[in-house]
Amino acid sequence: MAARRSDQAPGADRAAAEPERPERPQRPEAPDGATLTLVSFDAERFDERELDDPAELAELVRAPGTHWLNVAGLDEGTVGAVAEAIGLHPLTLGDVLHVGQRPQVEEYDAYLFVVLRMLTVRNVAVPPTPVASANDSFTELKAKVALRRTANRFARRPRHAATNEAAPGLGGDALRADPDDPDRLRTEQLSLVLQERLVVTFQENSSDPFGPLRERLREDHGQVRTRSAAVLAHHLVDLVIDQYFTVVESYGDNLEALEEELLLRPSAEAFAHVNNLRRDIRHVRRAVWPLREVMAKLEQPDTAFVGEEAATYMRDAHSHALQVIETVEALRETVTGLYDIYLTALNTRMNDVIKVLTVISTIFIPLTFLAGLYGMNFEQPEYRIAWAYPALLGVMLVLVLGMLWLFRRKGWI
Repeated sequence: MAARRSDQAPGADRAAAEPERPERPQRPEAPDGATLTLVSFDAERFDERELDDPAELAELVRAPGTHWLNVAGLDEGTVGAVAEAIGLHPLTLGDVLHVGQRPQVEEYDAYLFVVLRMLTVRNVAVPPTPVASANDSFTELKAKVALRRTANRFARRPRHAATNEAAPGLGGDALRADPDDPDRLRTEQLSLVLQERLVVTFQENSSDPFGPLRERLREDHGQVRTRSAAVLAHHLVDLVIDQYFTVVESYGDNLEALEEELLLRPSAEAFAHVNNLRRDIRHVRRAVWPLREVMAKLEQPDTAFVGEEAATYMRDAHSHALQVIETVEALRETVTGLYDIYLTALNTRMNDVIKVLTVISTIFIPLTFLAGLYGMNFEQPEYRIAWAYPALLGVMLVLVLGMLWLFRRKGWI
C-alpha cells in the first residue's frame, strides 16, 4: 500500500445551509459528456439531483448529512473540476483518468482512495448440454454416466444475493455466442474516494450498477441512511463483489456442458470455447486477485476514514471476496483441465476408429490367405471338385463368424 501523502480539502472550515429538495430531474449530461449525480441524505431526508456545473459541488457537500457523488464518464475537464472541488491529489486524478489500474487502496490526509474493477458479462460462449440418445456408442454412454456422477458446482452466492438473478445475456441461444466477440466479458474501472461525509465514485461509462443501493437509500431500507459515509462505501464495494459472484456463476453453471461437449463430440469449435473461457477467467482473476490486499486494508479500523463500524461491514465483504477468489481459482483449474479432456477425448475417438479398422483387418487376414492360396497359378486338385467353390465360401463365412464371436467374448467389440 502506498504511504500517506499530505494535502488539504478546501473549504473544510465553512458551512452552508441545507439545499432545497428539488423534484427528481431527468439525467442530463454534464459538460463534455460526463454525468454527475449527487445524493445527499441523513436519517430524516433524501435528496437526489443532477449537477450541470461541477463548481456547485463544493458548496453542496458542506450541507449536513452524508453525500454521494457519482461521476459517470471520465471527461478530463469534468473530472478535473470535481477533483479540484473535493481536493484530490494530482496523482489520484491521474489514476482516475488513466483506466486499467490495478485494484489498490491509498491513504491521503484528506481522503481514502480505492480502485476496483467492475465486471459484466454479455454472453458466455458455451455449447448446449448434450443428452443421451439411442445412437450413442457404449463408450459415450459410459462417459455421460461418469460425468453426471462427478459433476461439480463452483459458484457460491453471498447470503444477500438474489437466488434467481442471472447475468445479462446468459439465457438460451445467447450461450452460443460468437467466440470472436470482444465484448463478451467487459471490465470497467471504478475509482472511489472516501472522506468524512462524502463518497465519490468515478465510472468509465454511464452504466448504473448501483441502482439497488440508490433505491435502498431512497426507501431507507435497513436504516441505511443513518449510517456513515464509510458504511456507504462498504455497500458500494459489496455491490461490486456481488457482480463478481454473478460473473463467476455464469461460467461455473456452464462448465459441465462444455466438459460433456469436449468429451462426447470434440471439435475445433468446442476447443475454441475452451480458449475463450480460459481468456475470460484470466481477466476475472486479474480483477479479483488483488482484492485480498484491498479488503485486508479496508477492514482495519485504523485505516483513514474507515472507523470501527465500517470495518465490521468490510470484514463481511472481505469474506465474500475470498469466496470469489476461491471460486475463480477452481474455475481456472477446471478450464486448464479441459485441455486434457479435449486431448483425451480425441485420443479416445482415435482409438475407437483404430479398433474398428483393426477388427476389420484381422477378419480379412485369413480370408486373404485363402483367396491368395487358391489364386496361385498352379494346378489345384480342388478345381475339379464341383462343390469346392461353395465349400471354400462356407469356410470363409465360418471363420468370419468365429472371429466375431471371439472378439465379442473378449470384449473387444
